[in-house]
Amino acid sequence: TLGIRVISTKHRYVADRRMDSVDIMLGSREFTVAVKIAQDRSGEILHMSAEYEDCRRVAEQMKLPLKEVIRRVEEEAWNKFL
Repeated sequence: TLGIRVISTKHRYVADRRMDSVDIMLGSREFTVAVKIAQDRSGEILHMSAEYEDCRRVAEQMKLPLKEVIRRVEEEAWNKFL
């Protein structure tokens, strides 16, 4: 049988979001990539996510795997904004 669990939620917290950008060096080229940043009300960063289309463009130009570009952008974002 397929069981489905239902959990009622009374409160849902929605994080504040903002956009920023980071510069990354790949080989001898520098790229600027947009990053989405989720913060709580006190300004603490909860999550950062590289903008998919920017990363796809960079990956195509540099002939790199998309996941590698995303990983490097998000790593650079954590280093820049923390």
